[in-house]
Amino acid sequence: DFFELEAQRNAIQYELDNTLLAQLCVFTTTTGANIDYTLENVAAGHGWPSGAAHDRRAWVELVAYQGDVVVFESGVIRPDQALKDLKDDQLWRLGDFAYDKDGNTAHLFWDVARVESIQLPGQAARNPTEPDWVNTHITHRYRVDKRPNRVVAKVHYRAMGRDVIQDLIDSGDLAPEIMDRIPQFTLASTVLEWSGESLFPCVPVQ
Repeated sequence: DFFELEAQRNAIQYELDNTLLAQLCVFTTTTGANIDYTLENVAAGHGWPSGAAHDRRAWVELVAYQGDVVVFESGVIRPDQALKDLKDDQLWRLGDFAYDKDGNTAHLFWDVARVESIQLPGQAARNPTEPDWVNTHITHRYRVDKRPNRVVAKVHYRAMGRDVIQDLIDSGDLAPEIMDRIPQFTLASTVLEWSGESLFPCVPVQ
């Protein structure tokens, strides 16, 4: 076992909790709603998630309710489920997609021929008039067929996808018990809840 695992996990959680800002807006219609969830990378200092971003798993979980009944959900997975196995056409995943020369998903760096990035960009300048400035606010719109009276959204993060770990287990390079030791984090600053009782369509950025 590696030393000080709990202390390290707490330190990682602290850093993640202060990396992003989020805003949740719900625009109801007579029959449904458009739900806008906005994320801003304020503290990473680079794109997020970073590093081997094609192996990272960062995604938004959003659930809409009528009372206690779920009328819409996106990004809801079991702890033992790989994100790639989720059938969700409105999923908002953050990171990179890497492909080999034949267009197949690639994990090993020497197999990568093409990368599609869907990271949250990092702040390169603070003033919009500066040449290096980029807009770090990214919004994803969810379309819901039924009108909700409560919506909850949050961002989850895994340092490595379960599908990547499974490939290493299948190849004999990693012990099977490692799979369940890869933690999943929820970024506290991104956990927002909107209620139909609110006078405003948007939950303030936090």
